Amino acid sequence: YRINEYMYKELEAVTKLPVFVCKAVQIKVTLKVGDYISWRKLLIPHNSTFPFLHKTLQEMFAWNDTHLHEFIIYNGDLPLARIVQSLEVFDYPTKILLILEHDVKISEYMPKYKKIIYRYDMGDNWEHIIEVEDLIFNYDKNYPTCIEGEGDSPPEDVGGETGFLEFQNIIKDPSHEQ
Repeated sequence: YRINEYMYKELEAVTKLPVFVCKAVQIKVTLKVGDYISWRKLLIPHNSTFPFLHKTLQEMFAWNDTHLHEFIIYNGDLPLARIVQSLEVFDYPTKILLILEHDVKISEYMPKYKKIIYRYDMGDNWEHIIEVEDLIFNYDKNYPTCIEGEGDSPPEDVGGETGFLEFQNIIKDPSHEQ
């Protein structure tokens, strides 16, 4: 245990109440590469920021956080805003509203907007579809939780969809030179 986790457990035992109670959003995050699908279902505190959501997704999909990322908020089928991590993106104006992610909370967009794209690594262009499934009012943790999931993520820098499909063929063939 870390000391704070021990303290929380002891407080709960004494008070017979959860130490934390907050809102959380339940999301399903799906990465589809050709016919291959990897997905995670998460509970994340509703007051979390988009940079925190990014770090959470990096852990959940075993990425190394070595590339740029952005979130695209959709209103139905139309992109409403791009929440970006870098000021450099503002040098390339688009018709879609650009927002620097620094302190933007997910509660500003979730659960109102049900579909968000999380794009990681603009070269490989991994697009994760985030679907908002539910708003939980009595979440008893102050950190995200993965409640379900399936499929491994493609390796970092594998070369996008084409590279990943080639990678899959290589690992299926034990006699392959690579």
